[in-house]
Formats: sequence, structure tokens, C-alpha cells
Amino acid sequence: KNNTPPEWLFLEGDININESTEKFKIVVKHKKDSITWASIRAIFGIELFRIQITQDSIYFLDRVNQKFLIEPSSYLNKYFKRNDPFITVNSFITSSYDNTKNRDNGNNYYLDNNYGDDIYVLRLEKNVEHHIFAKNYKTYLYVFSEDNNKIECMHLEYRQNKNYMFPAISVLKIFSEKEINIKIDNKKVIFDKPQAFKFKIPKKYEKTN
Repeated sequence: KNNTPPEWLFLEGDININESTEKFKIVVKHKKDSITWASIRAIFGIELFRIQITQDSIYFLDRVNQKFLIEPSSYLNKYFKRNDPFITVNSFITSSYDNTKNRDNGNNYYLDNNYGDDIYVLRLEKNVEHHIFAKNYKTYLYVFSEDNNKIECMHLEYRQNKNYMFPAISVLKIFSEKEINIKIDNKKVIFDKPQAFKFKIPKKYEKTN
């Protein structure tokens, strides 16, 4: 029950990259098992990027360079190395995960209390871990690793919001040639209110190679 995701989700928040003093805005709209839409904006509401992910496709709009990308959802496998990248992305956004598909076989999880809280660490695949709080079974951390590259998706400071527990702060860390640290401070969250998803590519935009 703690991990039941909302049918619809709308959130607004602030984004900080690599602890810079400059902040950006993010708006996310989500429909369970269907679509996730996000817009990243500079000050005064000027849109920089727009992203839309469905079970079939991924769309990306770069307003800064007037570029766009449309690819099958398998394109995300370049980064997540999973058979279900759409589910992975949506699980992180909604802070939920269906572990019924990853039942313990007696060897794939352990209890780690080095964080200050008891954390169950579930090994979903050889290179994927899902860390959950033992006290409420909410996601603490996803870890994806591939060779010398690693992605960490972390949820912090959960708050009760109506019938859902939702993170107030999320952190995405990418370790590759350069380390990127993205902090998302969720300022406004609305559950179960139908949303409209708009993704129109201007005619003058060029496709990204």
C-alpha cells in the first residue's frame, strides 16, 4: 500500500545542478502506465527543454538549440541498461516500485543500517539495486552501474500528502567522465487530477543526429 502510485501526478519544483547558485524550474505531468511529460524552465518561465516518455517512444525538445529527438523507448537502454526503461523512469518519478516481479529467491536482498535507518537492499539485476526504508517500504535509492559509469536516483525527506507519502527532495547523481549532481526540490504536488500533455515540434527545428 505504501508503494501504490497515484493514477495522475502533477508536480512543480526547483532544480539545482552541481550546487550552482542558479536554479531552474521543473514541471512534471504523469499518467500511470501511460505517459510522463516534463518541462525544464529558466527564470521568468522561459522553457529550455521538454521531454515526453511513453511505453513506445521518447521525445525531446531542445529550445535553446532548436533541436528535437524522437526515438523508440528502447533508446533509454543506452543509459539504464534495463529491459523496462519506461517502468524504471516512472518508478523513480512516482517513488514506487512493483517488487512482485522481483520476488526474493533467498539471496538477492540484505538489510543495511549504515545509513542511520534500516534499509533493505534488493538486487533486481546484476547491475541494479533498489534500496527501500524498512520502516515504510518507500524508495530511498536506485543504483544503476555499467563498467565505470553509475547513476544514483535518491529520494529524501518524505512527507505525507493526502493518501500518499511523497518525497520533498530528490537527487539524481551521474558518475561518468564528469560527475553531475541534480537536486530537485518539489514545491507543489497534486495527485489524481487529469492532466493534458502537449508536445508540438516547431517546423524550423532540426532533428538531432
